[in-house]
Amino acid sequence: MAAHDNPKNILQELCQCNKYSMPSYSTCHISGQPHCPLFNCMVMVNSREFRGIGKNKKEAEKNAAENALKLLMCRDYFVNNKIIENVTVNTTTQVYFDIENVLNVFKQFVTDYNFKSNLNVIGFISYNHHMRDRILDIVKGKNYINVRTTRAVMKDAVDYHIALAIGGAIANNEKRKIILVTKDKFGQILKTVISEDPKTSNIQFIFVSNIKDLMSELRQ
Repeated sequence: MAAHDNPKNILQELCQCNKYSMPSYSTCHISGQPHCPLFNCMVMVNSREFRGIGKNKKEAEKNAAENALKLLMCRDYFVNNKIIENVTVNTTTQVYFDIENVLNVFKQFVTDYNFKSNLNVIGFISYNHHMRDRILDIVKGKNYINVRTTRAVMKDAVDYHIALAIGGAIANNEKRKIILVTKDKFGQILKTVISEDPKTSNIQFIFVSNIKDLMSELRQ
């Protein structure tokens, strides 16, 4: 099993992204016959218990992690267990996320905040990325967020996809304020190119890499 397919690894990554306590595993009890034991293991995340059963300790912990993920990746869990801040955006704004590059920022943006108007968000992620399905799941119900998958396998395919999308928005004069969220150096390159083009003088292009700066720009 590849590392990114291991439920325990995915659970740990999820906890890191959402600032939960790190998973703590323990064996509750062992039942069955000596030649065919049945392990019952538990994983604790944020003082919550998730259980799993298996033929050995490794399998039981894996199943416990899978059960934890089923709940923790459910959007209803985030809504019911976090304070969702409703934010008003006064300027019509388009936000582009390089999701793979700012995974933590995107997850926090989706789960901690809610927007009702003047905002359109487009996120980009590789079709084969191991977190793709979970990302698609947590944006359900957020009608202002559209996640686009990039099937191309060439290097920097997502960057090219984002650049084309931003170029199209500028050409169509769709939005007057554009925010790109990435830690990649191509964000600064795009900012320089757009700011130096006299045809884009009516476009406010902003490049940020963290949730604090993003929310500061959206609240202006």
